[in-house]
This record gives sequence, C-alpha cells and structure tokens, in this order.
Amino acid sequence: MTTGSTDLRPPWMPQASRWLLALGIAGSALAVGTVHTITLCLVTVVLAAAAVLGWWGAEPMRARAPATLLLFTGIGLTLYTALQCVPMPIGWLAVIAPHNADVWSRALSPLREPGPSWAPITLDPIATRVEVLKGVAYLLAFVTAFFHAHSFESGISKPSKLSGRNVSSSASEAAMA
Repeated sequence: MTTGSTDLRPPWMPQASRWLLALGIAGSALAVGTVHTITLCLVTVVLAAAAVLGWWGAEPMRARAPATLLLFTGIGLTLYTALQCVPMPIGWLAVIAPHNADVWSRALSPLREPGPSWAPITLDPIATRVEVLKGVAYLLAFVTAFFHAHSFESGISKPSKLSGRNVSSSASEAAMA
C-alpha cells in the first residue's frame, strides 16, 4: 500500500482475489468448451468471489477510456444475448424473426397442439442462458484483472521480482551464453 492510502481492506483480500482469479482463469479453459454447465457455474462463482475480494473496500479508481469502452461493450453484448431469452408475443416474433416464429408455432405440432402464444427469439433458450453465464464470467474476469493491473500500475500492490526488465535481461544473458 502507498502512504496516504485509504484502502482499509485486510491485506489478505487482494492476495486471495489474485489467487481466485488465477484459479478462475485456469478453470475457464475447462468451462469455455464444456458440455457440463456445472463447471461453468463453478468457474463463475470463483470469478465472482475474486471480483468481490478485489473490489470490496478498495480505493476508488478512474478507468481509462479504452477500458471503460471494453467494459460497456462486454456488458452490452451480454445483455443483448440475455434479451434473446425474453419471451414476446408470437405476432411480434413473426415481425422480428419470421423463421423463428414459424419454428415456435410448429413446435408442438407432433402432439397436435398449437404452438406457444409467447416465445423467445432464440430457438435454444437453455444454450442462450449458458452463453449469458459465459458472458458474465468473462466480465467478472475482466473487472478483476483490471483491478489488479491498475493496483500494480499505481503502486498499491508490490509486483513480483520477475519484472519485464529482469526477464529481458535474463533472456539476453541466456542468448549471449
């Protein structure tokens, strides 16, 4: 922490957040292409815990414009995906997505029943909800990683001894040997 810092968190919180972020990122490789939704749920819970531990009681910070743009783009795309799960009258759906309305209107025809009077835009609501959960996980990872990158940049946390300068000098020494 810097002198004059208003960060009142216990010192273990940022460290625990970094470890949970690392665990979440490692687990996300399993969750991205997984068939098991429970894995994605667990990774999202771990990333949420990392975000809460990282941001809870931390000093306020001002994000740069590109980071803010990236965050709002991610939020917008996740909300756009979630909006596809919202049911609407089949007449509205016929105007917005005629082929989807046709599929939904014939969905119960094997049972000799009329189709639903309300249907979402998506033809696979379960898969769309899984994609929304992936979007939330990506946003949580971004927000947590942004916090830790900012805290390293501003000197709130001490970076490891393996800095870029040390790595490049070690690499050049190895190349000369």
